[in-house]
Amino acid sequence: MPMNKRFYFVVLCCIFLIFYFSRLIFTPGLIPVEDINADKLLARTDERYPYLVVIQNNRISILNKTTKETLFTYTFKEPESGYKFLSDGILLYGYYPDGFVSCEVLFLDYNLSLRWKIISRSNTSGKYLIILPQSSEEFNGYILMLGGVRRDFEVDKGLLLFNKSNGKLVKVIPVYGEDLKVVKNRAYILRLNYTLGHAKEVWYEISMYDLEKGRLVKAVKTPAEVKYGEMFYAQLIEGEKYIGLHFSDKSQSSDAIDKVCVYNLDLKLIDCLTFEYHEESYQDIYPKLISNVWIIGDYLILQRNSGEKEVYKINDV
Repeated sequence: MPMNKRFYFVVLCCIFLIFYFSRLIFTPGLIPVEDINADKLLARTDERYPYLVVIQNNRISILNKTTKETLFTYTFKEPESGYKFLSDGILLYGYYPDGFVSCEVLFLDYNLSLRWKIISRSNTSGKYLIILPQSSEEFNGYILMLGGVRRDFEVDKGLLLFNKSNGKLVKVIPVYGEDLKVVKNRAYILRLNYTLGHAKEVWYEISMYDLEKGRLVKAVKTPAEVKYGEMFYAQLIEGEKYIGLHFSDKSQSSDAIDKVCVYNLDLKLIDCLTFEYHEESYQDIYPKLISNVWIIGDYLILQRNSGEKEVYKINDV
């Protein structure tokens, strides 16, 4: 190649590289990347936890991560179960996914010794707790869950604060919703709102509550399009620097939608990804639907029902 052509070729390559990397750095939004391994990103989070947890409906087993030896097993009376690793222990819980009938919560230290247990059963009268244990988070020696305190036929809904050392209810903050995430000193609460009357409107709202100052800071209406009377699903996704929202149509028809939005910690919307599916049947759509969402560092990871994973770079400019 002649010298002048080689020179121009090098210049063009440099311009392309500058354009490509400046796009990654300076363009706000969610940018797909193919040179990042999703499983390696996820493995970094798994390394923080000392045990492997296996869930089989209402049965939870805790295994040695290396030998796979079963160290602890518990079967709940409720049909579903879950867990959450906290800073000094593991929270295990059993629950009813379609509404509150009863729930049970166990808190184990990392020696797998039981610290305390909460059992909540619905009654027709008297005082009892309503707990959504799937929303459990921690902050400054407290375990936080959405729920309420029912007295006969009245319910004081809110954010429940339990003493982490003994499981006693300490306080009810009058902010309520369907999902909860805590990042630093802020609680992010997802709430479904609606209007009555002829012009029915349904929408999701994310509220930001300052746990140290004890006040509501901000609330934003999300771009998730909810139609009155349809089945849908939404959850918050927690990251160190971002909060995500995954919204999905649950109608099980031949048309469906997934929407994933990412906000910074001040609830400024960075970008949304929308996936619309139009197939002959729900069976054709199901493998394409998003089953899991993670935010790790500056990356958003989506997993489909097929097992396929996608990685997006989060650019907040």
